Amino acid sequence: MRFQIRRFQIRGEFLLVLGFFLFAWGCGGGGSQGAPVGPARVSIDVSPSVIDSGDRTEVQIIISDFGEDGLAIKIRYPVALSYVVESALYELDGEFFDTGPDENETDSTNNYLVFYLDPDDFVGDLDEDVSSLALLLELEGVSSVQDAVVAVDLDIDNPDVSNSTEFSVTDPRFDAQEQDDIRVGDFTNASSSSSSGAA
Repeated sequence: MRFQIRRFQIRGEFLLVLGFFLFAWGCGGGGSQGAPVGPARVSIDVSPSVIDSGDRTEVQIIISDFGEDGLAIKIRYPVALSYVVESALYELDGEFFDTGPDENETDSTNNYLVFYLDPDDFVGDLDEDVSSLALLLELEGVSSVQDAVVAVDLDIDNPDVSNSTEFSVTDPRFDAQEQDDIRVGDFTNASSSSSSGAA
């Protein structure tokens, strides 16, 4: 298994929020919804989309319509945000499993998380084959950034290449399938000052 799976308790209010998001996603609401491009359908929602430094936002990624092939779930976000350690969860049919990124890399502009997912890892934990799941995680604001995005890209996990060498931050091969907006900091005064100067 590429990651350890264990059940644990989630607060009732978190379940309520997740249930509402999944309902809205199924009805066409929520964040961006993925076209059937790549190895699976994917959507991403970042909420809240405006935070201050030191605050956290939750990233919810819904993956569906995938087959038996393993997936590389790649997430890109600006260096103004950092991944909250031990915040990542998979949700399947109301069951929660904790996980963590196989890669957590950065360059001068962006951070990258990579999760390698094999649907067979969940065999025995569910009564039926896995065809859709949610990946949940938290990001924390560490510096100001305006008009940024959190993006996701799905690739087939190459079985002939070790996961330890499959991803390179110098050549991430990242083509965003879906993305959602994020802003860290209050830029209201800056916008007002620019408007006043222009006048």
